[in-house]
This record gives sequence, structure tokens and C-alpha cells, in this order.
Amino acid sequence: MNEAIELHDSELATVTFAGASAVVSFRPAYLHRSAGRPACDAGSGWLQPATLVISAASVSARIQLPATVSAGSLRLGAELHENIIPAGGTFAGPIELSLLLTTSESLIIRGDHVTISLEGDPTYLEDVNQSPGPA
Repeated sequence: MNEAIELHDSELATVTFAGASAVVSFRPAYLHRSAGRPACDAGSGWLQPATLVISAASVSARIQLPATVSAGSLRLGAELHENIIPAGGTFAGPIELSLLLTTSESLIIRGDHVTISLEGDPTYLEDVNQSPGPA
């Protein structure tokens, strides 16, 4: 089963700092699971806590939290992931997490590495019936 985090509809709970790293907590993140391509092919939607740890971080704004994410992207080196980001792994930079919240506030965090991890057990939310998009 393949899975990915959809930034839209994820709940940004906290942004804290541990040394030079920003710790971004989604409580919960919206998770797509599919036998094919998550968020492109039919599958299921789940809720699960997720954390991104961005090293050598700089943050562009202060925001009121918690807040729901309206749109976002994650740049992993030369790859730009619009709204759908990996559900786990460590990636080298440059890194840029850009979030637009439903409150109309925006947040940009830049760094040189990111580690993405899911925590705890997922909670089933819904079936997702999407048609395949372009390859």
C-alpha cells in the first residue's frame, strides 16, 4: 500500500524549535492510501499524527495555531510537491515548506534537511474515489 500526506485538510497543531531545527506537528495529518498513486488513484483517507523536522531552519512568520491547512507545498531539493508530500523519510535540501492556512495566514520554513514521520495508529476516515491524473 502506498501512502502520502495531503497538506490540504491537515491540522497544523504546533511549530516548535529544538536547537536549529523546526518541528512541525500535524495533529492530525490527512493521509491518502492507495494501491496505485496516492491522491491520484482510488484508495482511502485516514487521519494520523505526523511530524516534519526541518534542520537549519528559518521561519518567515508567526501564526496563530492550531489551524487547518488550505494549501501547501514542500520543495525537496529540485522537486516541488504541491499539496501531496511523502508520508515518511529523510530528504536533503534545500527544503522549503510553504503553507497557506484557512485563516489566510501563511508560513514558510526553509532548511537543509527534512525528516517526515507518522506517529501512532491511523484512523480510517473515508473511501477516496479519484480518477487517474496525468503521469
